[in-house]
Amino acid sequence: MRNHSHQTLVSSLQFTGLSLRTNFVWTFIGNVFYAVSQWGIVVVLAKVGSASMVGQFALALALTAPIVMLANLQLRAVQATDAKDEYSFADYLALRLGTTLIAFFSLLVIVLFSGYSGQAALLILVVGLAKSIESVSDVIYGLIQKYEQMNLIATSMIVK
Repeated sequence: MRNHSHQTLVSSLQFTGLSLRTNFVWTFIGNVFYAVSQWGIVVVLAKVGSASMVGQFALALALTAPIVMLANLQLRAVQATDAKDEYSFADYLALRLGTTLIAFFSLLVIVLFSGYSGQAALLILVVGLAKSIESVSDVIYGLIQKYEQMNLIATSMIVK
């Protein structure tokens, strides 16, 4: 039954794989644009804000990134290479939502017991929330990657 709903989702999206070259180009463009955008955030923060703001942002990234990355469990790669369709998209999504909630709760506990200022604590939680949302989108990327539609992922990264 669960594979039936997965097949319905896939057939309704009408995925047809793109060529390796096309997928590579889209992936490259999406990653470059995303990296430049992330760098641009730091540059704007440094120009408009203060050194303290840049430091707080760096602290927020340093705290949130490892926790969220650990909670990701490399699930996108597992999902994209599940050639036998042993698990449905709902299974991957449920696991990702569960681990993301655990990661965010862990960040909340760290913030509550670390003694950071209110502004730093709020920034850590906001960055953690953003990373959590990215984490959920990553499992959606896994489904799209499985059907070799890297242009959709790249477009999403550019919009993000």
